[in-house]
Amino acid sequence: MNINYATQQHLRFIDVMAQHIGQVHVEPLIAFFGLSSATGTRTFRLYRELRPDNLVYDTAIRRYVKAGTFKPLFNNDEPPFFDDEKASQV
Repeated sequence: MNINYATQQHLRFIDVMAQHIGQVHVEPLIAFFGLSSATGTRTFRLYRELRPDNLVYDTAIRRYVKAGTFKPLFNNDEPPFFDDEKASQV
């Protein structure tokens, strides 16, 4: 994958949230990394391009939920890329 490190971390955040929480949306990504709305949206779009079958948009809760066909983009069994204190604030 020829994507810069920062973008990889943003994509990993989406991947971890979907895999372990079961749902994800752009606001926590923006808040966690201090991204602009446009950058957060572009990152989400890139994730959906790389793994189009991982997320399904649920209009009732206005979030993406983990699809039954989910395959992680990264090995999310590695140590977390963020600390637990910051993660609990998301």
